[in-house]
Amino acid sequence: MTDVATPEIDFAKREDELRARLGELEEQRQGLALDAIGDADNSREQLAAVESELAETAVELDRLGLAAVEAERREAAAKAEAESQAQQEAFAAAQHLQVEREKHAKAIDEAIDEFVQAMRAHTDVCAEQHHLLLAAGQEAAAGVARPRGFYIEGAFALAMRKAGRLPALERLPMIPPMHQRPLVESDPKPVSPPGKGE
Repeated sequence: MTDVATPEIDFAKREDELRARLGELEEQRQGLALDAIGDADNSREQLAAVESELAETAVELDRLGLAAVEAERREAAAKAEAESQAQQEAFAAAQHLQVEREKHAKAIDEAIDEFVQAMRAHTDVCAEQHHLLLAAGQEAAAGVARPRGFYIEGAFALAMRKAGRLPALERLPMIPPMHQRPLVESDPKPVSPPGKGE
């Protein structure tokens, strides 16, 4: 069966009207039934008309009940269809976002690899500079030159703060704001580059 648009019907109001009419007709039928016993033709005709309307009204009331059930079924079917459509659209959108998610995941992997490589290179340079300064007899400068991870953590925390709230990384150690600085600023400078500070 193909569903068609459900007309706007106040089923409760219509049911009350029909039941009220049935009550009126039953009263009329009762009175006419007594009059018709006297074999009055007019009363018999009126009784037949009332009984006919009474039967029609009862049928209409029954149909109204069926219609109310059908209207409820159609409303539920339309709601289920709308929910199904919304779910399909949400799933399609989620599938589309999966492409973006995988693209960003790959970018994160590449950025992490690049970050670790840069950190490795920085640490190697710090260690080599430390040994060279020791060999040069510059023990104080050599101590400053040693690599310190908390400077890198501070730079990372600064970048995180600039990026805004990232729930996925909320469990990372909290770095006090005073230590959140770019590494190029916070990294110790045990000596000046050639041509500077001479």
